[in-house]
Amino acid sequence: MPVAGLYGAKGISSKEAEKRFNEAVNLATKSSDTAKKIWGYLSSGNRMFDVIVLWRDMCFGQMLTEYDKTSDDAKRARDCYEKVIKKKKIERPVVLWNPDYIFVYYGDVKGVTLLDNGDVRVKTAKERAGEEYILRYEWLNDTHKVCVVQATRGDMPREITLFHELGHVRQYFEEGAKIWNEMLNNVANIEKKNLEDHENPICKEYGIPVRKHYKHQKACFKDIAKKYSIAKKIQKACRISTSRSMRLVDDYRLRKCRTVGDHEIAEENFPDLTSQMKSELR
Repeated sequence: MPVAGLYGAKGISSKEAEKRFNEAVNLATKSSDTAKKIWGYLSSGNRMFDVIVLWRDMCFGQMLTEYDKTSDDAKRARDCYEKVIKKKKIERPVVLWNPDYIFVYYGDVKGVTLLDNGDVRVKTAKERAGEEYILRYEWLNDTHKVCVVQATRGDMPREITLFHELGHVRQYFEEGAKIWNEMLNNVANIEKKNLEDHENPICKEYGIPVRKHYKHQKACFKDIAKKYSIAKKIQKACRISTSRSMRLVDDYRLRKCRTVGDHEIAEENFPDLTSQMKSELR
């Protein structure tokens, strides 16, 4: 096995850490040819790395090397590394992974573009052609139509979050330490390639939504709601959710509309609406 050291953080014993890690590897490699190839590559040659299995309240994942020092995520991961392994210098790549963290992300995003720096740019009408979703609702005896940004929610299985980080380990060994250090000047490109080569193929093999952008995830979509409304010069964007999808509604009138179908909407506080919502989506 290519793992040089397998550690548990906080209340996780080394034995439990090894058990959780091996379960995830076995499940992913049996379910995905891409995961099997990643693991096969890492298991060949002398490609050694460490793994820290995080406690349930440590909700993040990271592949850390000695060269990763500046980002907030790297600083948090480095602090954990020093506490668990009791060393300051990172001798080889280390994966930090939480098997109890449910990573919420969004696939099939339509109507908005995320730039590499995380800024949101609303697509023009021409760019949205062919993917524009319309919400129809009745208000004051009239039918209104509004454009929406649509995305399909996914809860990423823990073994795929692990193999996202193992994908970075593969990138590191394929490029070499020197090139990896240079690549860290453009983390967006690293993540883009990791999605294309590793995470997205695995998600397709699992039959779950695929992220088009690394920042298509829960925290960033809260920011999208705010920036989208500013970009469209309306006071507030309304989020309408079902169990599988999220739609950011671009229309100020909806804030003043007390009901959509049979569902009440407070003017300033929008609850999630259920899939029984009677408004027509097309």
